[in-house]
Amino acid sequence: MIVIGGKVIQGFGVAKETLRLQMPFFVKHFPEVKGCYPASINVELEYALHIWHPDHTTHPIQWARGRTRAAQKYPQGLAGERFGFLRIRFECPIKSALRQAWVYIPHASPHYHKLVVIEVLTEWVANLEHEMACQIHIARDHRELPVIII
Repeated sequence: MIVIGGKVIQGFGVAKETLRLQMPFFVKHFPEVKGCYPASINVELEYALHIWHPDHTTHPIQWARGRTRAAQKYPQGLAGERFGFLRIRFECPIKSALRQAWVYIPHASPHYHKLVVIEVLTEWVANLEHEMACQIHIARDHRELPVIII
């Protein structure tokens, strides 16, 4: 088990629209996320996290196909995009009950290679604010390494 602290940050503001389109595909292929609110919570972590082995990765999903506006705005959805999900427990605010949650890993996202920014899917979190302290709890084996990426 590892616990990583972080804070809620403002995202690009597109996940709410894209998740509305993507969620039916996710529920079909990974039903665990059915009860999630269709928007992500962006979290800046205190430590870098590289997820090599998510709990689930989709095949390429053409989530924008047939949706003209989305297809123009999110062309990766036409060609097919993979998504990963890592099971976590989300504590927000600190000292609140742990919520079942998933790190949402859209492979075409600008966040994909940012090791200190993750997107979290979970149920609705009331009174969520930017800069709010939070923690993610990961119940998996892990390695802690100093890393330099060039």
